[in-house]
Amino acid sequence: MLGRAFLLLLLLLLQNLTTSLPVAAAATAAPAVKLPAAAAVAAAAAAAAATAAATEEAEPEGYNDYEGPRALNARAAAFSAVQQQQHELQQQQQQQHQQQQQQQQQQQEQQLQQGSLPELLRLGLPMRVGDVQQQQEQQQQQQQQEQQQQRQQRLRQQQHQQQQQQQQQQQQQEEPSVSAETALVALAATETQAAAAAAAATAAAAAAPAAAAGALRRLAATTTIVRHFK
Repeated sequence: MLGRAFLLLLLLLLQNLTTSLPVAAAATAAPAVKLPAAAAVAAAAAAAAATAAATEEAEPEGYNDYEGPRALNARAAAFSAVQQQQHELQQQQQQQHQQQQQQQQQQQEQQLQQGSLPELLRLGLPMRVGDVQQQQEQQQQQQQQEQQQQRQQRLRQQQHQQQQQQQQQQQQQEEPSVSAETALVALAATETQAAAAAAAATAAAAAAPAAAAGALRRLAATTTIVRHFK
């Protein structure tokens, strides 16, 4: 009974493979490579079924399938053969997929070499890894240049502010000296005016006795004239 069940399982597996292979062959670009693999899987499944049937017929009636080493070994060998064929088929599919990707990349590289990059980007074609890296490096360089320009502008602003502060400090230092010089000039002018006033007062004081003497002389002369006419 177990042999018949295993035989049915292998037949179902073979049916699934035969129905799924046309779909996979239509989805890929190289069906000629998959058809031999499908034939190999079918042959392995048929051989495994035949081996299981022959082993079951060779065993006597009433023989327990769970205890038959020949049946177990045959089933294990058939199952491993089917698994190996499936693994090889998967590897072939992966290789075909990789080849398709490589062909697409080569076509894209040729298109990039033949046409200009902005037009290809406008058309929506993917870029190469090297082109993406170059663009990223250019963007980073532009950002660094912008940062350097901003730093230079900040330094210029700081220098301008420092110059303004220095000019203000110089003006503040010059203002007291100018005010002191002005005060000294005003003091000197005041002293000169005071000296002139003192000199004028002294001259006036010196001239006062002479004026008084002259007045006395004029008075005496007038008195003499009056007496003479009398």
